[in-house]
Amino acid sequence: MISEEQAIALDAWRERVAIVRFCSGVELTDRQAQRIVQRQMGLSGEEALELSEMDKRQE
Repeated sequence: MISEEQAIALDAWRERVAIVRFCSGVELTDRQAQRIVQRQMGLSGEEALELSEMDKRQE
């Protein structure tokens, strides 16, 4: 089970990845969109990986 803070961060992560994929004007993979969002949010590689893994577990 994830904490409320983690759930909020995960929702924000998913939302931003979806927006980047939709608005990019080119076809991006999930990983490409995640890397763009990682830079936008100022996340370390470890933090981005943690969010990505939580996202996969929640699907």
